[in-house]
Amino acid sequence: MGKYTEHDNAAVEAAVDDILTDITDRLVSHFHPRSIILAGSFGRGEATIINPGGNLSFLSDCEIVLAGNRYFSSRRIVETLGSALTEGNKPQFVIRSSIALPVYPWLPLSSVLWKPTIWNYDLKYGTRNLYGVDYLAKMPGFDPRQIPAWEGIRLIFNRLAEALRYFPLPTGAATPEQAQTTAFWVTKIILACQDGLLIGDGKYHVSCRTRNRLFQATAGQNFKELIARLPGFTALAAKATDYKLTREVYWTDIRELWFDAAEICDPVLRYLLREHMRVDFGSYLELKDKYFRHPVLRSVMALGRTFSKKSPVLSLPSVLRSGGPWVHLLYPAIAQVYFSLSRNGAVDRSLLESARNTLSLFSPMESARDDPFEEWQYLKGETHNLWYTLGK
Repeated sequence: MGKYTEHDNAAVEAAVDDILTDITDRLVSHFHPRSIILAGSFGRGEATIINPGGNLSFLSDCEIVLAGNRYFSSRRIVETLGSALTEGNKPQFVIRSSIALPVYPWLPLSSVLWKPTIWNYDLKYGTRNLYGVDYLAKMPGFDPRQIPAWEGIRLIFNRLAEALRYFPLPTGAATPEQAQTTAFWVTKIILACQDGLLIGDGKYHVSCRTRNRLFQATAGQNFKELIARLPGFTALAAKATDYKLTREVYWTDIRELWFDAAEICDPVLRYLLREHMRVDFGSYLELKDKYFRHPVLRSVMALGRTFSKKSPVLSLPSVLRSGGPWVHLLYPAIAQVYFSLSRNGAVDRSLLESARNTLSLFSPMESARDDPFEEWQYLKGETHNLWYTLGK
């Protein structure tokens, strides 16, 4: 029997075993992969599963990686398995495909190709093999001190982009599920700030619980000045960790939680950009120019801007869009939109205008709204959609 949660509930663990055995058999039968790997919170043993009255409720996605000599599209997986992914009481499955895992062991100097990214680190130490070739054993080992600080910075940008989709809640009509979803993504921003600092300090760990313990133990000493400016950060990170793993509600007003997270994220992002990329800025208008002039990114930005103006970037196959230079053009715009809305409802139009100029490199834009908040709502939707498209 595997261990998929923090708790020692044999009935829950046995039920998950049965679900994973069934989905593994179906994936093998239909797709014949060389390996099936359990990733994410289930792979780490930190899935959130509640068991009221003996009925399981899965609050964590179940991430599975199919490794083979060909690419398995998500659409084909869904169409082939159909109701098997949703029938009965099952978690939401997120099934990814990898053609790199079978190839890397055969390449000369393959260890050089295994970059110490968050994904690769988590794949090595936070997953388990469900079927077939154990490619995890063939991966090189990683030291958390090898993970570049940029990984933490990018993590924060990505969390901001995703969270924009879920805020604000509908006025007077938000369901409990909508509130939970917004809180979930705000929680991810808070934890991304924590994890970004740990990565920059060489102390990343696959376990969410362990990361928070490391942060609580080291934050006051290693980030003394920053924590002095954010006295509630460590307590909020602990509550966010508990919520991620147990869904224990820790807020009273989600709108206030959104801005509490923003007021933590701003100094943390500035700290990481200054300390690890030597990008120091006042306004987020300056971030755009200084980020683009960074020595490592300067040529990438030039390529991205040229290609965006002259070619249909968004019509490229996802394998060519994802990981390309274009998302770097978008990162400052994500921050500009996110930080342009203040707790008091004020909107910084200058930040929105700059973000709009960036977004217009990729697709036609509707005319700017006269109402600042309506303009923010429009641009935050366009920003999220573009970020999602460039990353998929």
